[in-house]
Amino acid sequence: MEKTELSRDGRLAAVLMGTTIEIWDTAKEKEPVLGALSILDPQMRDRATTAFAFSPDGKSLAVQVVTKGEVNTLTFWDLTTMRQIGKVAADLGYPANGGAVVFQPDGRSVITAPMFGRVAFPSGEVITKGAPSLEVDSISDDGTTLYTHPRGFRPYIRLRDARTLQPVGQDLSTGPVYPPLSAPERATAVSPDGRLFATVHESQPGYQIKVWDSRTRQQIGVPLTGPTGAVGEFVVIGFTPDGSAVTGVDEYGRFFTYTLAPARLVRDLCATSGPLTEQEWKTHIPDVPYRKTC
Repeated sequence: MEKTELSRDGRLAAVLMGTTIEIWDTAKEKEPVLGALSILDPQMRDRATTAFAFSPDGKSLAVQVVTKGEVNTLTFWDLTTMRQIGKVAADLGYPANGGAVVFQPDGRSVITAPMFGRVAFPSGEVITKGAPSLEVDSISDDGTTLYTHPRGFRPYIRLRDARTLQPVGQDLSTGPVYPPLSAPERATAVSPDGRLFATVHESQPGYQIKVWDSRTRQQIGVPLTGPTGAVGEFVVIGFTPDGSAVTGVDEYGRFFTYTLAPARLVRDLCATSGPLTEQEWKTHIPDVPYRKTC
């Protein structure tokens, strides 16, 4: 496997295998491959970069292929028939930092970085042209904001308007992240509503996780303390679906959850410790009248 992307519901996986993309049913242990899409001439395999993404409903795949000295090609595929349903190609140059494909949440267009830009789906009409500097990693759930996470040790996060593809405000300075070398964008995560960012940073010993407010560009609270002992690479970091907690798994298989939302924190504390008795309240909070805590 050279690269893998999951559909939004996790039911399908698109797996790059040389010059084809195989579509797998993740629920099947035996014969999971549903079909294969031929996306690249075998002679161009060593001179190409490939990026792809599922449509929000999981029924289509958008694939961008850029070959050195050749052309940029964007194709759309119907995964119910495994047939190509759209194509646009142009000689736009070779991206130094690789490419990316992100579907808009409404499924009507895709953002293809760096050169094509915003393209209507499935007609292939270019709505907003891209640029060599365009880098994209994810999009907010409402489809208004694009996010570019730090690659390598670049110490910032850049936000872009999803319609104009232009930067929005100043870059958010995070300090150098500590990513796995194989997938540097894994050192960051964005909450489902796009309001919060989390970044992983090396600390001694272990890690720190910083949480940021995307509107104020300010760090929220103090860094969360990561694992101690042997410093291994984080495999993945992300937010829970409701955005109330950050989760992470490191290369040793250690799983971590950090609660962020006050309401969720209260629920977690009550579930763990139960309500304070009147005597416990008098012992720990003697200057405040007793009230029920859970």
